[in-house]
Amino acid sequence: MDKLKPCPFCGGEAHLQPFMGYWTVGCTDCFGAVVGKIETKEEAIKEWNKRPSPWHTGTPTEEGWYVCKLKNSNLYETNYFTGSNWTEESFEKWQKAEETE
Repeated sequence: MDKLKPCPFCGGEAHLQPFMGYWTVGCTDCFGAVVGKIETKEEAIKEWNKRPSPWHTGTPTEEGWYVCKLKNSNLYETNYFTGSNWTEESFEKWQKAEETE
């Protein structure tokens, strides 16, 4: 498979490119979902095409990596939840960063 799926976060177009000896995939619209430092083009496509978990609101209750949609912004961030740096006022929605097929 060599076709990139749309961005799992905003539905935008994905772009595959070599960068400093690795392959990266990023969304051309929200720039929030990027796969980087992957050695082969095929593996980068495979990683990008994995689908994320569902979106949630409120505050996460366990530690882990999360993708967050910031309120009043089209930006997405990846954050590690520590229990102290999250407020419901900061984020519109979030999802676990660990992706599933």
